[in-house]
Amino acid sequence: MSARGMIMQERTDEVLASAMLEVFARQPRATWLTVEQLADASPCLEGCGDGRYEVVKLGATVSADEVRAAAIGAIRRGEDAGMLVNYDRKLGFAVFDRAG
Repeated sequence: MSARGMIMQERTDEVLASAMLEVFARQPRATWLTVEQLADASPCLEGCGDGRYEVVKLGATVSADEVRAAAIGAIRRGEDAGMLVNYDRKLGFAVFDRAG
């Protein structure tokens, strides 16, 4: 991958992680959400109809696996923001408020 491609990928990853953190913050607590539901809840992503999503801000196209990876990457950032995010391969993601 070229240097420009790597920079674009890093930027896409950062925008996706931020978008997932925003979705986590707005979601009802203790409700399981699939990757597709997370993507649909984000104004930063628009479905392409083929299982892929456009990152509106960048014009980049990402797969559901990339959205999932971004959501997993945002879990620690959610903890820093007072949220506990659980991930289950079958159920998806659930957000809880951290006690204390």
